[in-house]
Amino acid sequence: MSSSEHGVLRFQSVIQTMTLITVVAGVASVFMALGRKDVTIESNKTRVTELWDITQELVKSQVLGVANDGEHQRQIEELKRRLDRLEDLRGS
Repeated sequence: MSSSEHGVLRFQSVIQTMTLITVVAGVASVFMALGRKDVTIESNKTRVTELWDITQELVKSQVLGVANDGEHQRQIEELKRRLDRLEDLRGS
């Protein structure tokens, strides 16, 4: 084998090694990108779940607030009736 053939074989080996390194790096970057997307999806899922819980609590508190407002209105009306009766008794 002549030195020029040996140089060509060595050059081909270097090219093959560089190609292999490039392919491995490309595959690794694809997996890293997928991993980052999975982390982003999980993070968003956690945030959406937290927002859902907050929304449910807000709706419950609004429903209770409306119910309490109705109860307070009923109590005020009852107190007003009682005051009216007392005034009627006092006036008679």
